[in-house]
Amino acid sequence: MQTQTQGTSTAKSSSQTKPVKVAMIGASGIFFGKSITSFAKYECLRDAEIVAVDIEQDIVDAAVSKAKKINKEEGMNMTISGTLDRKEAIEGADWVITAVEKNRFDFWKQDVFIAEKHGVGQVCGENGGPAGVFHALRQLTIFQGISEDIVSLNPSVRVANLSNPMTHILMLMKNHYNIESYGICHGLLGCTGVLAETMGMEPDAIEPIAAGLNHFVWILEMHHAETGEDFYPEFKKRVRDNIFYNKLSIECMDIFGKYPVPYDSHISEYLSFAGQEGWEDHDLYSKLFQLNQADAKHKKGAEFEPDSPIALLAIEETSNKYPANPNHPRYREDDAGELIGPLVAGSKEFRPAVTVQNQGAISNLPMDAIVEVPSYLHNGHLYPLSVGELPLGIASLCQRQIDIQRLIVEGSIKGDRGLILESLLLDPHVRTIKQARGILEDGLNAYKVELPQFF
Repeated sequence: MQTQTQGTSTAKSSSQTKPVKVAMIGASGIFFGKSITSFAKYECLRDAEIVAVDIEQDIVDAAVSKAKKINKEEGMNMTISGTLDRKEAIEGADWVITAVEKNRFDFWKQDVFIAEKHGVGQVCGENGGPAGVFHALRQLTIFQGISEDIVSLNPSVRVANLSNPMTHILMLMKNHYNIESYGICHGLLGCTGVLAETMGMEPDAIEPIAAGLNHFVWILEMHHAETGEDFYPEFKKRVRDNIFYNKLSIECMDIFGKYPVPYDSHISEYLSFAGQEGWEDHDLYSKLFQLNQADAKHKKGAEFEPDSPIALLAIEETSNKYPANPNHPRYREDDAGELIGPLVAGSKEFRPAVTVQNQGAISNLPMDAIVEVPSYLHNGHLYPLSVGELPLGIASLCQRQIDIQRLIVEGSIKGDRGLILESLLLDPHVRTIKQARGILEDGLNAYKVELPQFF
């Protein structure tokens, strides 16, 4: 494994006297508070100027209040304000953090049901599969506006994106608007931390080297943190006694030789064979979704046959005791400050998972693909780790998704229904042209307000 020879961005000097300005677009989600808290670790961010942005004044006011509370508790000296005008926040900013979503859960459920109406069941349907297409289109439409504002007002600003679908959004921002943008996701460290805990280890006992696509990343190497010894052989034995919803991941490990993360629910979005086993029933996710939305903590699968896969999975989801300590440092290494702080300070740090433009990090995927790889941060630059080739089967699965993502992004920008139809026909979940056309028609009609470019 080698680092790339050139970094992807340049940070301001750690000796700068002007506070770093951070525009935080999307102030109502869980990432807002986590991001503010993560700034406390880095001296260069403790006096940052924070501007919270959202579309409703009460949300902005609540975010400002929350940020001020964290600022006081952490003994920081931030300047904190809020606005409904994202252009005002973007102008003069050093960083933009994006965590944006409209009507997340209701739309998500509708996406899944539209696909199911045409005979395409999905276990998750958030970022991949036909349901994920419409999530991507809605988000891309929002982020096209954000990108245009950045290019016109502050083209050198850097973006740390926390929104899904991560890969599509960065493909838009980096490949089409040339915005220096990075994706941060808790998937790899969160998943390996939980896996370590289920094997009686500390969350940071496993050090993974993984590469692939966001939410579809494959652990290439795995070492014991204390000894540095190869932990993969031991992992392959012990993971088999693991929690119920990792069985697909284990099957993939046995077939393709590497363990995929994070969790069955996410990797199933990109695999044609995810819903064909007894433990992954055809319409499992949509039922589980309803169950969770109705407060699964109380129902615990009672609406279903006691021994059915859906009931077992619902009980496992709601009674799962991991992570035992969600505040363990391993589970905080993917907060926004953990990327922004070192790049601003110019310090040297390693990040196991950053979503970036490939540029050769994975040698058998396209240079301009958006991939998730380990990266070094040093002297204000980000250096993706060159991991070489992915195994052929894994690379082929990733390449199919990259092609689908390209069609969706191009189709969104152009308002081209034909490109979206092509993306649906490439999708491993879709079996017929009739299905693809039906899903496309119903999906676009359901989101006329959100997707005006198609009408």
